[in-house]
Amino acid sequence: MQAQGSLSQILMQIENTYKTLPTNVKSKKLYYESGDGGWSQGLEESKVMRSGSRHPTAPTRGNVDVSSSITTELQATFPLLYAACGSMESTMTGGTMGTALTTPSAVIDAVNQLMTVTVTSHGLVVGDSVEIAALTAPTSLNSKIFPVIAVPTVNTFILRIPMGTTTTFTIGSGTIKKVTAVGTMTHTMKAGGNLPSYVIEFGFTDIAQYLREMGCKLSNLSFSIGTKGAISLSTKFVGATETTATSSFDSAPLDNGKRSFDNLGIAAAAMLEGGSAVASILSIDSITLDNQLDGDTFVVGGQGTRGAVNAGTYKVSGAVKMIFEDMVMYNKAKNLTESSLDFTITRGTGAGTDGNESLQCVINELSYSAKSPAISGPKGVVAEYNFTGFYDNHADGTALKFIVKNSVLPGAMI
Repeated sequence: MQAQGSLSQILMQIENTYKTLPTNVKSKKLYYESGDGGWSQGLEESKVMRSGSRHPTAPTRGNVDVSSSITTELQATFPLLYAACGSMESTMTGGTMGTALTTPSAVIDAVNQLMTVTVTSHGLVVGDSVEIAALTAPTSLNSKIFPVIAVPTVNTFILRIPMGTTTTFTIGSGTIKKVTAVGTMTHTMKAGGNLPSYVIEFGFTDIAQYLREMGCKLSNLSFSIGTKGAISLSTKFVGATETTATSSFDSAPLDNGKRSFDNLGIAAAAMLEGGSAVASILSIDSITLDNQLDGDTFVVGGQGTRGAVNAGTYKVSGAVKMIFEDMVMYNKAKNLTESSLDFTITRGTGAGTDGNESLQCVINELSYSAKSPAISGPKGVVAEYNFTGFYDNHADGTALKFIVKNSVLPGAMI
């Protein structure tokens, strides 16, 4: 029986230990157009000659490469934006909370963006979300919602927190409460965080074969804005190992549903260049976050697999295509004048309830490369300006951020 793509599935879950299947299982089901596990192992040709003949001798094994890819649509409720950025803080309007945990203490690992909370019999599981309020320190966590990513014991759990959090934890009059019913959420994701590693499972359900790519970090995320149809998004991952199985590692994955944005969800007033609405943009092509992952980390004794996947200085790039009607953008590019891009895409009202989600993409500091418009025929002249985003001094502290409004807790967004 031949496996059918229509019956396949892709699951993702953050690893607690690099290239190791999580012990507390709670994965997310992806809606996708195509997916490739990307595992390969080449052969190293032998240079040894066979005595008395020209016949080649047997090759040896090369290194293992895991270069997974997933193509889908830009959606309001999937974990791919977080996987690309690595930092998120969430606020909630409405919703309900459980009872405050009794006298919690915590240790903050600012580098890895983890907070380990100790409290007797907390009752939380992976995938839950908690509200933090009124801490004496760090105050940056107050009035925010954070996801539980691991539960080592009945008395400890681990939260994923944003980059830049200070390490001193003082509970003061503060509280930590489980979110028991979701309200409307605002998730702010910023590029440059400590990238989590994932297990990504490509499941061929009709023939009961499952490929688990381990130690995967998101290398490259790219999408384009146009005038019609769905907004296609592509991702590439760099990973370490693959295991195979005849059943899924998660028999009950979380399904956030398909909440895709389309290009008609962008109003002219919500397309800002340099802080002003611009009606002459034809498209913004290949908006790309490249995390510059280092995969050249093969170690002796590692059976040809990567011992780590390390993120470099990320890059933000793209190209603005416009109706050519004046010299404003051209001069901005020639003079290397700093500018910005800020656009919001909505479904329905964009208020954050189910079916009314929004996504705002903000590049606060960028420069355009100069290129004179070409006359390619009798039709209207089009100008194209490639851009590079950067972080210099903006208060956001990042070169790229996404703000997503939906009704999904952060435990389901990572």
